[in-house]
Amino acid sequence: MHGRLEDAEFDHKFDVVLCSEMICYPSDTIATIRKLNSLGHFILVTYTTYESDRLDRIFSRIPSIYTDSCGYFGLFDSGRLVNWQRSRIVLWWSGALPAEIG
Repeated sequence: MHGRLEDAEFDHKFDVVLCSEMICYPSDTIATIRKLNSLGHFILVTYTTYESDRLDRIFSRIPSIYTDSCGYFGLFDSGRLVNWQRSRIVLWWSGALPAEIG
């Protein structure tokens, strides 16, 4: 499926919804979290530490099953290392969202 997250509609929930480093792009992060939550039983979100000042405040309010940071190398230009990023990982059960978010 190719399209906007806001337009995604399914007749069932998925076991796991993965949102890999795109949560920073929509203008309404809370609405995006709500939409992801409606699509799956478990939601796994990753975002770069470049966005952590804004997003950590939101995700710290969600009772998560797993929260961690990880690092990885970005290899581009014929294998030359051009980027080192750190990412946050947050996993929660769809029933865990607090009222102000869910």
